[in-house]
Amino acid sequence: LAYILSERNNVKIWSYLEDEAELINNEHKCMFIPDMKLNETIYCSNDINEVTVDSEIIFHVSPSKFTRNIFKDYKDNAVGKPVIICSKGFEDATLTTLDKVMEEELPGVRVAALSGPSYASEVSNGIPTAIILASKDNELLEEVSVLLSNETMRVYKSNDITGAEVGGAL
Repeated sequence: LAYILSERNNVKIWSYLEDEAELINNEHKCMFIPDMKLNETIYCSNDINEVTVDSEIIFHVSPSKFTRNIFKDYKDNAVGKPVIICSKGFEDATLTTLDKVMEEELPGVRVAALSGPSYASEVSNGIPTAIILASKDNELLEEVSVLLSNETMRVYKSNDITGAEVGGAL
C-alpha cells in the first residue's frame, strides 16, 4: 500500500522493528519483498505518534491480534481522520470484526476496510490487481479509491464493510 500511495504522496510508516525502519529509510527496501525498491517519499519510524499525528488518513496494517492495542496507541491522533483497516482477521478474544473493535476504541472516527484478493509482491511488480474498499461513508470511499487507483490497481467500492472484512478474513 505504501508503494502505491507513494506514487503521488509522502508516506509515513510505523514499524515496531528498528531494523525494518532502518532498511526502509536507508536502503529503500522492504524486509518481506527484498526485490522491491521503495520510493524515497516513504519514511519509516518506530514512534507511532510521529507517524500518525500529522497524517491526513491512517491506513491500519497491523496483525489483527494486535489491532485493539495499536488503536489505543494512536487514539488521540486519529480524531477527525479517517482510518482504513487493511488488516485481515478477527479479534482473537471476541471474534469481532476489526471495524467493530475500532468503533469501540475510536468512536466517531470515519472507517473503511480494505480487502483483497491482492499480494504485495504482485502489486509492486505492476501485475493488475483488484481490491475492495468498503465503508458506509460514500465520500470516504471516493476519496480513498482515488488515492489507491492507478494503471494496475483497480478499487471496487462497497457499503458492506462487515462482508468485506469477513470475506477477507476467511
